[in-house]
Amino acid sequence: MLGALEDHPCAGHALTEKQREAIGWDMLHKLPELTVLEMAKKKPLPFPPEPAAWLGVKMMTSAMARADRREGKRGLLLRTMDAIGMGFDS
Repeated sequence: MLGALEDHPCAGHALTEKQREAIGWDMLHKLPELTVLEMAKKKPLPFPPEPAAWLGVKMMTSAMARADRREGKRGLLLRTMDAIGMGFDS
């Protein structure tokens, strides 16, 4: 069964090794280490519709360019994104 999953005709639907492993564990009704992680317990944030995504990307790009021109001084948008954990401060 799991071998057929990796040969899916659409490349966009290919499964990683960890995803196949989680599906296999799910089929056996056992809890692998992956399912006890916090990221596996909660749903991810949904991607916004394309116009909203485009606007968000433009706003972030503009804010990052402005911070570059200001020698790294971040504006309100970048500070807010950093505070909620979605910033680029790695």
